[in-house]
Amino acid sequence: MDSLNEFKKYVETKINSIAENNKLIEQSQNLVDKLENLYAFLTDKNYAGIDLNSFRDCLNFVFDGNDTIIINNINEAIDIIKDEKLVNQPQRPAAENYLNNINTSILTNINKLKENIEKIKTENDGKASDYREYSDLIKEGQIVRHLSDKDLKRFFEFLKKSSLDQNIVLDLTILFCKDSIDYAEKLRKLRDAKEEIVKKDNVAEVKKKIKEQNRVKVEDNNVEVPEVKFTLTEEENAIYSQVLDIMNVLTKDIELNHDTLVDLLNDDFSLESRMSIYDSTDDKFNLILEDLKVNLIPNFENNKNDIMTIFKYIIVLYNKEYRREEEKIEFVSQVADFSEEEKKEIEEYLEIANKEIEYYDSLDKKDKDMIESIRVLLVEDSKNKIEISPKFSLDYVKYITLIRDFYDAYNEYVKERELEEEYVKFGLQEDTNAYFVSQMSEIRDILRRLSKQYELINGKKEDNAKANDISIISQYTPDRKTLLVFLPLSDGDYSIIDDQQEVFDINKVVMQDVAGGLYSISRNDFYTYISNSGTNNKDLTPDKRISDYSKEVKPHRFRKGNARFAYAKLSLSAGNQEKIKEIYGVEKADVLLIIGCSAKMNDSSKGIYNDFNRRIAKEIDSIRYVFRLFSTDFDKASLEAATRLIDDSDKYCERLYKDPFRNLDDESLWR
Repeated sequence: MDSLNEFKKYVETKINSIAENNKLIEQSQNLVDKLENLYAFLTDKNYAGIDLNSFRDCLNFVFDGNDTIIINNINEAIDIIKDEKLVNQPQRPAAENYLNNINTSILTNINKLKENIEKIKTENDGKASDYREYSDLIKEGQIVRHLSDKDLKRFFEFLKKSSLDQNIVLDLTILFCKDSIDYAEKLRKLRDAKEEIVKKDNVAEVKKKIKEQNRVKVEDNNVEVPEVKFTLTEEENAIYSQVLDIMNVLTKDIELNHDTLVDLLNDDFSLESRMSIYDSTDDKFNLILEDLKVNLIPNFENNKNDIMTIFKYIIVLYNKEYRREEEKIEFVSQVADFSEEEKKEIEEYLEIANKEIEYYDSLDKKDKDMIESIRVLLVEDSKNKIEISPKFSLDYVKYITLIRDFYDAYNEYVKERELEEEYVKFGLQEDTNAYFVSQMSEIRDILRRLSKQYELINGKKEDNAKANDISIISQYTPDRKTLLVFLPLSDGDYSIIDDQQEVFDINKVVMQDVAGGLYSISRNDFYTYISNSGTNNKDLTPDKRISDYSKEVKPHRFRKGNARFAYAKLSLSAGNQEKIKEIYGVEKADVLLIIGCSAKMNDSSKGIYNDFNRRIAKEIDSIRYVFRLFSTDFDKASLEAATRLIDDSDKYCERLYKDPFRNLDDESLWR
């Protein structure tokens, strides 16, 4: 039984089944979209736009197959409401109440569907990630990635819960246990070799320092080669010429230092002495060069025969050791490094990792302890989805954990690659290959998980490539025409944070309209957008109970679906307009102060506008501050303050566009 290949087939089948599940998720999402459209039609009382037959599948889902009855009842209720003769009749409120109940059921099912979709997506993503990881353990019928004790335990739990034949499970357990033991032995050999390499390097470094202390640099590295005035045979002349060539090469290559050993060779022209003394130093060719210049060449005429023998020996040493070192064949690994595409991705995530780790390191001990507690919780119970910290989400802790795993694994890999040639010299070719294949597989798996988690936390990487620019706006609204500033409140938060919570309390689904309204006005010319009758743009009338601010603030209101907005257009000095245009690439700098956002309540928005009036009265000092900031020519400090307001607002908009239902006060959103 080929248990490894059977296992690989099993996990690949599971991966394919998850892909099929994702199609069901798409179908559920389509159902949500249709229900939200129907909900919007009923909420806005846009009965003319409703073709109930097109929503039959939705109603069938909500009301358990009673779609025909429900459609008839809805149509009847709509007819009653549209009939002007029944305006003051008891049928009218009964029909309205019926439609409100229908709409409440629709909204309840929308939220249930969304929660279920998110739950299934999360489960599918987690399972798919595990399946892909385990599939990558095996290649061509061999275990290529070797698991740590922790990962091995998790893998055995996975096997236990699988539907694999128990004989296969038993066989796999034995195979991976044996592999783990064998791999541990390989790592031990590499660790021992590393210790020897480090020792050797340390000894060499000590010797080098001692030599540097005992040597004196020879300032004059050139020597006058005396003319040979005596007869040499053809063979002797050839040997002498070779020695002179060697001396020239060494002179160019070596910064000559005085070696005290050369003094021992003074007036000694025996080959035996040189064989012994040359081999006693680690810097052999420095000694040979100095010996040639100080002892051998100057005394060649008077000791020709002895020195000629030494010359022959020097030629042999040079060809055997020095030239071999020069002509050394470049080491080629048997395990190919990451591809260029992979290296590019690795570099991108290394840059991200450096920033994230820098942020993490800046946290105080209390925050780090909290993150560690959450991490331990995740390790012990990966199914636990309870958020235990308002500051650091589970998703963020998973993200920063993967960041550290990737950073540590890759840096270890790089260091070990630098020692690969030395490991091979120790006779550990097979062990070295196994290590790098396994390590690269692990890094690829971490990168795959990290990429998904990064996208969950930050959106796609390419959309965040300009995160260090003066404004993040170019990342997600490159063609916008209007800039938004959320009102900074006296309590230190921005208005949109409080507004989101209030919308959640009234009607959570309206946050989609809030995000849509902000998106639409930012993408369009301001005056063109508000002139659209659909926005119902009007002056915001002050509440009689609040002192009249209309001349100073001049607030307006507009709507988008069931969302309502209060705003004031900021007046910019000519100089400030140019600055804003330069920084944000907006042709004409229209900047809106978003005073508040809310959800339509029942049939009237009067309560909303009263709330807007109360906010203006309460936050009038903050409003005046923003007005002065943008109307007075920027200096360095005020420009920084203004761009911070715009950039912070951009960030909140970006998050709303991606997920209007996620709490904006979750600090992990910004990490």
